[in-house]
Amino acid sequence: MKANQLLDVTSTVEITNITNDSRAIKPGGLYFAIKGLTVDGHDYISSAITNGAVAIIHTSDVEQQAGILYVKVPDIYVAYNKIASDFWGNPATKLKVIGTTGTNGKSTTSWIIDDILNRKYSCGYIGTIGIKAGEELLPSTFTTLLPHQYNQIFSDMVASNKEYAAIEVSSQGLDQHRTDFLEFDYAIMTNLTHEHLDYHITMENYLQAKALLFTQVKPQGLAIINNDDLASASYLIEHTKGKVVTYGIDHESDIMAKDVKLLPSSTEFTLVYFGAEYPLKTNLVGRFNVYNLLAAIAVVLDAGITIEELQEMASNLTQVEGRMVMIENDKDLNVIVDYAHTPDGFTQVYKHIQTISTGKIISVFGSAGLRDVLKRPILGEISDQYSDLIILTADDPKKEDPKVIADEIAAGIKTTPIEYIEDREAAIYHAFAIAKPGDTIAILSKGHDAYQKGADGLIPYDGDVVIAKRASLQ
Repeated sequence: MKANQLLDVTSTVEITNITNDSRAIKPGGLYFAIKGLTVDGHDYISSAITNGAVAIIHTSDVEQQAGILYVKVPDIYVAYNKIASDFWGNPATKLKVIGTTGTNGKSTTSWIIDDILNRKYSCGYIGTIGIKAGEELLPSTFTTLLPHQYNQIFSDMVASNKEYAAIEVSSQGLDQHRTDFLEFDYAIMTNLTHEHLDYHITMENYLQAKALLFTQVKPQGLAIINNDDLASASYLIEHTKGKVVTYGIDHESDIMAKDVKLLPSSTEFTLVYFGAEYPLKTNLVGRFNVYNLLAAIAVVLDAGITIEELQEMASNLTQVEGRMVMIENDKDLNVIVDYAHTPDGFTQVYKHIQTISTGKIISVFGSAGLRDVLKRPILGEISDQYSDLIILTADDPKKEDPKVIADEIAAGIKTTPIEYIEDREAAIYHAFAIAKPGDTIAILSKGHDAYQKGADGLIPYDGDVVIAKRASLQ
């Protein structure tokens, strides 16, 4: 595409790729020099040019090099979102986009929506579990991508004849204007609990960032809000452009679950959908998954799935990778792997474990480095309430010392015995070695991730599910 087709310029230089990463630029590239929290993209303009950039979008005055197109803009994010969309032909406008935000449940809710819609229509997925533009699920290391990445994936979805796109949207991504180009057909809020306060500083800031999603809902779109989440419900209802649909269990809502029966391997409840009642059984477990399913129901029934189809589909939903995975074994152990890494996530998983455990509870977990250190002792405190033994281990330490992270978690543990085994695989094997029949092993905080984030980048890791299955055979 020629520059004058993307920008208000006369230059006809050919633009072949766009990015804000000077290392990723290829010949013919357009580079966005963005001032971030810790890095100023203007400092890497010369590197971008060396790697093939032929055009630079910038906000500060820069020394210009002959033969390069420079365009100074007042707002780099406005430019980035518009140019990225135009470069890929505005593919999001050809899809019905479903955005899910919230502290916990984004992945599960988006995955349920994707699973159900694909049984009758065609839906793509973008989130922490991976990226699915066609039929194959590809890995992803970020919840919220960048505008040029989104648009390329949306373009692939359109080429694959997708009708819907179910995407997770993080508070940081919203705050950093990564999805400003989107108008959402559906916006979902799961809940608001302690997380990312290293970035947002206060819960008020955190909520305001989440609320940005609801200002991007189409006027005819649905703003789907958890009415039981008192920290966010009323604020979001006041700050959305869409038509509000509420869901919940404890408070009167448009979509509700009544008479909830939590069973070890399934859940039953009466679905109340705008006043009408229907029996529903799902293979999802835990009260928190009832909320995730209710949010998904708001989308899929509006999209055209019938109640009868929903009742059949809900009973055999596809297992969400790394979320409440029960590891089968011949040792008479309850083994659960879950991605829970927040205080609320821990609490919800442990509440479910209480309903199935007949013996001791052995917990294996850590906490990610270089993020939200305030939650570390809180995770320890919660695990202390439910566990009989806590094995602290590494979980994406990055440049932090894993032992220091473990010590900060341990500060919240008052009564439960603690062991520290830095190697995560060894920690999981140890839990299996000491567990007795009837015990529960809870492996938390990492889920399906096939890597550890170390000081020098990504380190291959088989993932908690694979390792737990292997350990169960020892």
